[in-house]
Amino acid sequence: MTDIQGRWMDTPLMGKAHDHADAPPLSERFHAEARKLIARYPEGQSRSALLPMLYLAQAEQGYVSPTAMREIGDLLGLTRAQVGAVATFYTMFKRDPQGKWLISVCTHPSCALAGGQQLKERLEQELGISCGETAADVSLEEVECLCACDGAPVFSVNYENYERMSVDDAVGLVNRLRAGEQPPPGARGEVPHEFGRVNHRLSGVEAPR
Repeated sequence: MTDIQGRWMDTPLMGKAHDHADAPPLSERFHAEARKLIARYPEGQSRSALLPMLYLAQAEQGYVSPTAMREIGDLLGLTRAQVGAVATFYTMFKRDPQGKWLISVCTHPSCALAGGQQLKERLEQELGISCGETAADVSLEEVECLCACDGAPVFSVNYENYERMSVDDAVGLVNRLRAGEQPPPGARGEVPHEFGRVNHRLSGVEAPR
């Protein structure tokens, strides 16, 4: 191993800069479902299954671990650098374990003007964490846009948007999640599923509804 390779492997891209231990190997169920995903693509085009397989790994482990990136690379004939470049480019792939409920608060201009920043700060206070951290079953993050500017302020629970909610109502919803209750329907009328189930669905391995 060259000095450059050694220093690169110790960067956040490969996960060593994160405080948590690496995840265990992916399960047999993952590998069985991964083979189904790969089989959907023409011979020689298996790398097209990379995004679905990252979702599948995140569904199982709650994030995309260095172990998952290595195993996915082995299955697709990709280097760790190639898998890591994709996994770290897209913000929906998380580098740290997430709770059952991922709360994403928009603080982009439209939402910021409508109270998004105050909502973020109040949730940090209520949960006792900062954005990018997890408390029990709830993870909190700040995002730039949730594509619903007319509904500002907007936040999402596992990618289901909630719009025009007061800070107190939003805190009440999050407290319901902390108490083990199911969230109410979001702006589209859908009830959010837990983080793992959402990612499993996004992988495309489930039969269409």
